[in-house]
Amino acid sequence: KHRHLVKMFFKNARTMLSRTGEIHVSHKVKDPYNKWKVLQEAKDCGLVLKEFVEFIQDDYPGYTNRRGAGPMIGETFFLGECRTYMFIQRESITASIMLPKISSKDIWEIAPDGKNRGAAEIAKANMESSLNHLKTLADKTIKERDEFERQRNEAVHQRDLAVHQRDEAIHQSGKAWRENENITKQLDEALRLKEEVMKDRERIRKERNDLAKQRDEVSRENEKIAKR
Repeated sequence: KHRHLVKMFFKNARTMLSRTGEIHVSHKVKDPYNKWKVLQEAKDCGLVLKEFVEFIQDDYPGYTNRRGAGPMIGETFFLGECRTYMFIQRESITASIMLPKISSKDIWEIAPDGKNRGAAEIAKANMESSLNHLKTLADKTIKERDEFERQRNEAVHQRDLAVHQRDEAIHQSGKAWRENENITKQLDEALRLKEEVMKDRERIRKERNDLAKQRDEVSRENEKIAKR
């Protein structure tokens, strides 16, 4: 009955799985519970074992195990060693990148009668799939590294070009500054010459005024002489 219940659960749960979905089943390890053949039932339903971890009751607050049959039905009991098995669809095995946490010793502990040796093959397939995936990731990483190196070299080239342009701009700026200095000197010289011209004009104006006065005095003297 227990095995039939587990099998029907796997069959129904499998139809609800997405490509990357998982089915988790927590179960006791020791006899007689290992006779439920959880791994075999999962395999018969087209599932593969991805990994398993130790079941820790404290990780599930409020959980209490109960007996499902017998005179003490509904009563709790000592859990002992338990594991949570994680299954995926056989078609999704290539999508798994996690290395399976399972050893040959663990397999024999799960199936001491040797009937579940297929778990070793599953673990090997998972391992090969994981290694292939890691190789793909490594190749992708190398390509990304090469692309990064190319972009870095391009950035260095652009930086050197910018430095050259900056130096050229500084040179041109210095040249323009020197030319501006020359123009300023020329303007100052022109202003000085203009001031000298203005002074000469003022001097000439005064001289003209003096000559005009002298001419007027001469005219007056001539008039006096003429009257005599």
